[in-house]
Amino acid sequence: MRAIFCFAIILKTYKEKLGATMKFRYLASSYLMILASLIFTLRVEQHLFPPYHLLRPLLALWVVLGVVAKILKHFLVDWEKVEGWLVAVVVLFMFPPVLFWIVVYSFAGMFIIRQLYRVLSKTDIRKVWRSSLYLVTGMLLLLYSIGLNLPEYRNVRWPVYFSALRDLKETDISLPARTDSLKPDIYYIVVDGYVRSDMLGDLYGYDNSPFVAELENMGFVVPRQSHSNYSKTALSIPSTLNMNYVDVFAPGLDNSKFWWLMEPFIDHSATISLLESQGYKTVSTATNWSLTDMDSADVRVKAYPVELTDFEQYFLQTTPLRLIQPLIQNTASVFTVETHRKTILNALNSLGEIASDPDPTFVFAHILLPHPPFVFDASGASIAPSREFSFKDAEDFEGSLEEYQQGYIGQVEFLNSRLSEIVAVILRQSETPPIIIIQADHGSGLLAYFSSVEKTCIRERFSTFAAYYFPGLTSDEVPADLTTVNLFRFVFNTYFGGDFPLLENRYYYIGDPINIYRDVDVTSRLNESCDLR
Repeated sequence: MRAIFCFAIILKTYKEKLGATMKFRYLASSYLMILASLIFTLRVEQHLFPPYHLLRPLLALWVVLGVVAKILKHFLVDWEKVEGWLVAVVVLFMFPPVLFWIVVYSFAGMFIIRQLYRVLSKTDIRKVWRSSLYLVTGMLLLLYSIGLNLPEYRNVRWPVYFSALRDLKETDISLPARTDSLKPDIYYIVVDGYVRSDMLGDLYGYDNSPFVAELENMGFVVPRQSHSNYSKTALSIPSTLNMNYVDVFAPGLDNSKFWWLMEPFIDHSATISLLESQGYKTVSTATNWSLTDMDSADVRVKAYPVELTDFEQYFLQTTPLRLIQPLIQNTASVFTVETHRKTILNALNSLGEIASDPDPTFVFAHILLPHPPFVFDASGASIAPSREFSFKDAEDFEGSLEEYQQGYIGQVEFLNSRLSEIVAVILRQSETPPIIIIQADHGSGLLAYFSSVEKTCIRERFSTFAAYYFPGLTSDEVPADLTTVNLFRFVFNTYFGGDFPLLENRYYYIGDPINIYRDVDVTSRLNESCDLR
């Protein structure tokens, strides 16, 4: 509500400033068309794009439209001509192809109707036509775009969802007050899609034992039977941070396709709330994925001054506005290979610097490696994909099994080398021995099928690499079956005097490529063998 209120104030001020020099009504049709275009685009990837992501691009485009209108007015003088040119600019540069052709056919149809009316009635209706055509078209496009979006919003049990958010903010769980001043920094480093070492050997023919041995020599516990409880990042990370299963802390989402509903459960998770109550500062590194960017952190480590949302990146890519991408790619996180590489490198480089901060700190770093796309070789050099840049994984990966294996191992080797350097720096610079959690959110996708749980190698997808630096603990004191949902329960019980019982381990695979909340219990299949043929 605060964002909407601020947006309304800005728009009112903008309108007042323009009022003296411009007739606002001539902009109305173009404003409506821009809003319709944004809402129409929202429908394409509804599961990723929350509606509030429209506010910033909408305001920016409206301001640009006002500037263009003033420039056109200087040359054309006549406001009616300005209105026509503005509509043309909006349709040509801000409409995705599908909506562009809808408008073209609509205009053609209305032009034919107009001509027939002129012939039959022998009346010139050009003035009426000019004053109403664009406005009516804008209103119809807006209604059409809203209509496309509404059905999915009706599938969410909003009272239940908002009740869950209130419970999250008003939770009564707490930790005993610490009497000592030595609070360890906590690093939660999520290595996306990093499969367990035994599976690297079985499916990729790769020996990960040198890296494991190196970590163990530093004091890490590297469990041999680590598992995630979910097969998708959008469920695994919020489950880990809230120390519970998704259907417990966010019930009633069975019919929803909106992944972004998990954002508040990452930004304001139970783990964050407990640590903040202990005086911890939160730091998050940018991922260039809005869902896990944790915008609410006290400190945001960014690779670019301007972080574009998922929606803004998609809108740029799918409309002629992509022509401006070269002009902004050095300051904004556009959707490219180089942006992806720079975002990852910036996150990795920042981890070692945080240890010098004297305040107790919780660091959340979601590193999108070794997950596709494969943009690093083993040495960290850039790889330019031979196909369009995307995050497609599992059955959606557009290359062969051999390409996946080769690209995946290259990024594993690069990530291993960087992690070794980073943890050495963290341990060396930390005055109080830190807690370091290196944990995959799920396994790799070589033999995964998002559309079929039956065809998927469950063992691969749920076997996750994990390495824990738990000061004062030996490997015998860390549960061998510690899964992601119990991870912070164990941390709080061990280091903060908590009393959280460890939950029964259950494992859920997505039952639908988009509707991730319709999960399937695959606990009985966890140790099935996988066939590479």
